[in-house]
Amino acid sequence: MHVDLLLNCSWYVADGNAAEWTRYDSTVEPSIEQAYISYRRGQGVSQIGITLPNSPYSYIVDFVKGTQK
Repeated sequence: MHVDLLLNCSWYVADGNAAEWTRYDSTVEPSIEQAYISYRRGQGVSQIGITLPNSPYSYIVDFVKGTQK
């Protein structure tokens, strides 16, 4: 069965200290979504590296584990 996944989804991350969900910056959401779609179709990897705007830090989003490090 082939299932088309839709773009324009919202991605959130939970703050480990306060357990509050915060939406990712809209400039990185399309990259996360495209990587997730590729992964689900078996055409991509299960992790993506992202850098948030105005941040010196890089993160790894792992679709299998549901984590960001």
